[in-house]
Amino acid sequence: MHGSLCSPNFPEPYPRDTQLRWNVSVPDGFQIKLYFSHFDLEPSYLCEYDYVKVEAEGEVLALFCGREQTDTEAVPAQRALTSPRNSLSLLFCSDFSDEERFSGFVAHYSAVDVDECSERSDEDALCDHFCHNYIGGYYCSCRYGYRLHSDNHTCRGERRHRLGRRDPQLIARVHHEYSSVLRGALLSRDMIHGWGRNVWVLTCPDSAVDRDLAVTDSGA
Repeated sequence: MHGSLCSPNFPEPYPRDTQLRWNVSVPDGFQIKLYFSHFDLEPSYLCEYDYVKVEAEGEVLALFCGREQTDTEAVPAQRALTSPRNSLSLLFCSDFSDEERFSGFVAHYSAVDVDECSERSDEDALCDHFCHNYIGGYYCSCRYGYRLHSDNHTCRGERRHRLGRRDPQLIARVHHEYSSVLRGALLSRDMIHGWGRNVWVLTCPDSAVDRDLAVTDSGA
């Protein structure tokens, strides 16, 4: 889920006439964020001598070369790159002759969650009614009076079976496709005599970055 890459022999000068590629992948539902904490390569016009190339999905995301203390070359500086999906590759190349020795680079990468539910038009929506993002994926739910189809995306206009009024407890409907720890839904039942109180205590792993509770339907 995270790691670091560095040029050969770092922090000593990297060797001449070298080509080295790293292929980085993380689980589905994540992207990769990559940035450099040190960068010192031979400067050249259009990076035709020594360079670092970052690629993903068959496209070049960036081509870097030069020294951090100069502004004439394509150095990464504070720029962070994000892969379109869950993999990328980093290619380091040095030519056969360096008049000066250079220390190379240090890069760091980490997996970042993809919010599949955000910034989608109605035509591209993943879910008919409600889309819920969690770390590593998403799930769909429907408005009251509809039922989720077996494809887990489409909502059918069928009334749910009405729950009995004699049982005062509230039930939890938890989705088990991946992990009941990371996501789920809570569904209320009718109360005896129209009153009552129930409490849920929800927890998530300490490493989780999002701790959101969304109410999609309320009859209160």
